[in-house]
Amino acid sequence: AKSYNTPVGIANAIDRFNQAAKNVIQAHNAASEGSGEIVFVDLTNLTRNQATDPKTGKPRSALFAEDGIHYSGK
Repeated sequence: AKSYNTPVGIANAIDRFNQAAKNVIQAHNAASEGSGEIVFVDLTNLTRNQATDPKTGKPRSALFAEDGIHYSGK
């Protein structure tokens, strides 16, 4: 519980949520037999890559709020 409200803890929770969503969608699609297929679009890696400085590997601080976890308005 101590690590939950940290960038690593939140990243892990997001990864678990995404996997659970993918599992639910896969089960739905298998059961629907082609009528109403759902597509999961995973934006997590895209946003993580954009929020990380490629030279340093560290988060681009301007893109985050003061808590270092939530995205800023920018």
